[in-house]
Amino acid sequence: MRPSIKVIPFPELPNCYIVISILSDSVTVARNRSVFSFFATVNDELAVEWEPGYGPVTGIHACGSDHPDAEPHWYFPFFTGSDDSSYAAIGELNLFSLFEKGSYAELFTALKSVVKGTS
Repeated sequence: MRPSIKVIPFPELPNCYIVISILSDSVTVARNRSVFSFFATVNDELAVEWEPGYGPVTGIHACGSDHPDAEPHWYFPFFTGSDDSSYAAIGELNLFSLFEKGSYAELFTALKSVVKGTS
């Protein structure tokens, strides 16, 4: 089952979003789970996402429906997994500290640096 998704543009930061996903257990709706993530586009074919507490910083690559690993995505029509996912970047870039301080412009810049290979 696909999650219910709400995308909230981040004020004053173009191409940066907060994404709220509500996931339901396939057996019963009583087991809902909400996840929020920071999502930013790097260019027309590349984005980056981080779900604090749930996973690595992940590069998201747009692809065609004919790609063998293509999956539907809420932003790109189809995407494929990424070789540039990084748990280490969370600590190296002090993402939790930036999040806690409300330094969102710096947080999004740091996220984008992971997939640009500049971290």
